[in-house]
Amino acid sequence: MVDVNVVADGDKVLLYSPYDAECVKDCRQMGGKWDSGRRAWAFDKRDMERVERIAAKYFGYTPSSGAAGEGELVDVRFKAEDFYHAGEIRVGDRRLVWRTDRDRPVHFAVGVVVVEGRFGDSGGSAKNPSVGDTEGIVLEARGLPASVLEGVDTGLYELVSNAPDVTALRAERARLLERVAEIDALLAETAEK
Repeated sequence: MVDVNVVADGDKVLLYSPYDAECVKDCRQMGGKWDSGRRAWAFDKRDMERVERIAAKYFGYTPSSGAAGEGELVDVRFKAEDFYHAGEIRVGDRRLVWRTDRDRPVHFAVGVVVVEGRFGDSGGSAKNPSVGDTEGIVLEARGLPASVLEGVDTGLYELVSNAPDVTALRAERARLLERVAEIDALLAETAEK
């Protein structure tokens, strides 16, 4: 699994990701600068959403907070062969499985796992690496934004049970109760005047 992260750091946004030549082009187009000390791309903090979109496009990144307009997150299961395109596995605009070199292992976007089957040890050619044979491979993408599935034939994937995240629900409940208390206090102050 590839470790990809987008982090706000002072007046910068940092993109930590593996090397990808096309991603590098997009990073440069956006004014990103390679920070060799941190081993990350650095951008102006105002570009947070755009950096998250780049991370999503190339590495399947989904902000853990569900930010950047991602909306509802779902878990889906699908046959790799149904989403094979140009040597990689893509669902919508998300690249979920790819290979950077024909003799290296495949890379998985965060939250993507193999449920059945196995990718080969190599695939494609030196100039055009590929994930290789996808027959019999079933993948599960966890925490995929539901919006990515818009326009995708519903017969090509299966929604996997989405049990609610109890910890997140409790945290949201506590935050909402605090806000209700603040509102009650403001209303009480207004009524006294």
